[in-house]
Amino acid sequence: MKRCLLVASMCLAAVPTWAAEERISGLLRSMTVGGPLPAENAFHEAVDEDYVNQLSPDSVKEFLPLARALLQDPRPEARKYGLTCFLVVTLRRALDSEPLLEPYIPDLLRIADDRASPLRLMALFVLGNTYPKVSSRTLEYLAAHLADKDNTTDDASAMLGTLLRAGSDPLTHDVIAFARKQNKHEVSEAVLKCLRLYRTKNADALAFIGDSLDSRDAWTRRMAVEAVATMPLVERSPFLAQLSRLSADPNEPTEIRSMAAEALKK
Repeated sequence: MKRCLLVASMCLAAVPTWAAEERISGLLRSMTVGGPLPAENAFHEAVDEDYVNQLSPDSVKEFLPLARALLQDPRPEARKYGLTCFLVVTLRRALDSEPLLEPYIPDLLRIADDRASPLRLMALFVLGNTYPKVSSRTLEYLAAHLADKDNTTDDASAMLGTLLRAGSDPLTHDVIAFARKQNKHEVSEAVLKCLRLYRTKNADALAFIGDSLDSRDAWTRRMAVEAVATMPLVERSPFLAQLSRLSADPNEPTEIRSMAAEALKK
């Protein structure tokens, strides 16, 4: 009797695990064969970021082919659900999204290449935030299309951020050259924000930061101060004179003067 109870309890304990493995795949499988689309809140309850974080890489691999199939679905909401599955994989704290998503890079690039797609920015985010690195195919595409005339400012900002994250001197050179040619404060601020996040010793990038400290645009100067403030002293030292001037200039906004003064103290 005790043995029967033990076996029964083991079987019951296994049910939630099996159900968990089917939680996403079962939902997607129904949609890929034309089944009804779940409500948005129901979909996000199933395809939850925290839940996907807990899955093994093999479990993630099970539902990705189904997500890929949804990218071709004629229903816009289904395509959005499919891409969302790739998004939550990108956000995995295990930092294994690059090898998991590598087989699907061409599918994601097709969305990123469709200027009319409302999902383009999400696709660019997925492609640009894989870890531990960005796919070489993604970098090749972005480098070739950064200067496309039909890119929006948001498109360009997402693309240049990914290229700067790669840490390659040639790519950084191209991004800085692009930003200087554009000469738009939105683009300059996007570059400075990325340089604050991805520290660099690249000479082109450092020169761009220095020029931005002298920009006529106050917001650009502020972003440049923030970028300098994150640097170790060795990289920060060439900018100390500019920081000193900004901190003491009565015509500067109070916030910029305070930030520059704090950067001098580090």
